[in-house]
Amino acid sequence: MKMTYEIDKKDYYIIKRKQKKILLKDLAEYIGCSIPHISQWENNKSNMVQEKEQKYYEYIDNTNK
Repeated sequence: MKMTYEIDKKDYYIIKRKQKKILLKDLAEYIGCSIPHISQWENNKSNMVQEKEQKYYEYIDNTNK
């Protein structure tokens, strides 16, 4: 029996960030927001404006750690 899972874009990028060992500190500096804000957003406890969310994805895509 094959099991399949679907994850949304944000969860995919959280996994990708952790695999690349990208620190929230580095993301916060690039995006221009606080570390707690990113953490709360990743844990679905706050929202992020679309521009900053796009920068989050962009940084993870373009970082080779």
